[in-house]
Amino acid sequence: MVECNDIKKVTCNTLPQKDNHVKNLGSKTFTINNKGSKYPLHCMGCSIHGIAKELRTLNCLNQILNNGGLENYRLSYVGGFSVLLTLGDPGIVKDIMSNHSDCLSNIFSRFHVWNG
Repeated sequence: MVECNDIKKVTCNTLPQKDNHVKNLGSKTFTINNKGSKYPLHCMGCSIHGIAKELRTLNCLNQILNNGGLENYRLSYVGGFSVLLTLGDPGIVKDIMSNHSDCLSNIFSRFHVWNG
């Protein structure tokens, strides 16, 4: 359920035209959730959020992670340089954070257990 303070009302009454003149279309109101989309609860505590050091790393991230000994994860693109590695179990996350921290440090400028 979205709380009232999570909603931002936006009024749009103009639209740019091809010749850069603005046309008034009348007032229309729509709402935007300020908190954005939410990942399912089962990802919380069972995922690692990382921010890649380089953009080109994102193109071959699966291969890099597999070469580093990581497997059985689900990879989600969050936006920008951010990704979410969902591992399914908090114990596995703890193990990877401690035993594969060198691999993660080579890929990500920052990484942490994602708790929502």
